[in-house]
Amino acid sequence: MRIAQLACGTLAVVMMVLGLAPGVSADGPSVAPPVAAGSKPATRAGSASSGSTAASSVGNPTRSPGGPAVAPSAAEAPVADAAASTVPVPACAECEEPGRDPRSVFFVQRNKNRNEVHYGIRLDAECRPVGDDPVYNYWLRLKNGPNVTEAVSFFQQAGYGLQRQTVAPEHVDVVMRALPKRPIRIVSTPRRDGCRVIAYMQIAGAERRFERAYVFAEDGLVLPKVRYIDLFGRAADGREVHEHLSFD
Repeated sequence: MRIAQLACGTLAVVMMVLGLAPGVSADGPSVAPPVAAGSKPATRAGSASSGSTAASSVGNPTRSPGGPAVAPSAAEAPVADAAASTVPVPACAECEEPGRDPRSVFFVQRNKNRNEVHYGIRLDAECRPVGDDPVYNYWLRLKNGPNVTEAVSFFQQAGYGLQRQTVAPEHVDVVMRALPKRPIRIVSTPRRDGCRVIAYMQIAGAERRFERAYVFAEDGLVLPKVRYIDLFGRAADGREVHEHLSFD
């Protein structure tokens, strides 16, 4: 059983590196990116203001009067099993942590090229998760332009997909296939100007606001060799935190 689990985790990381897909199809989705496109991981402008206003998907959202956009049906999201997660949410009684755009709660970068995989969440007008699988992913094809998006294929979900999603009224717990030991809690709360969405993950020994992961791999004889994954987030006081996961 232990060997099988390790094999599945290794396959997921390799599939993450092999995630490059063909160009965008003629009928593929194309929406404005939720964050500014940058070419350098260390200077990526990905955080949204504390008043993120709308939930969206790689489809065309509808907007309810006086509320945030309501994302498309959950049928478009990757199917994942529901299971409990134990990720705690750190308290911040004396500060207001900035939220992120619901269309890009966190994302994955690679050294292979500039393309990124973003993870969003579908929310209703009251900022509650929609459906059993509200968290979805999609490509931001920066090689093709700043606004080009594309669905993550069935095979690419082996590396970039979610093992499971557990939905509660104000948050969703998810586990990525490539990082099964690092569960993520996505918390959504309503604000006067929209929905405030934050992802939390354990980074460098404490629960942090999780923003992005960077995967570095080198070519191998048959499959790429993942050398390391860097996790980036922020502490409650806004300091950037970082953890290096080596696979050598």
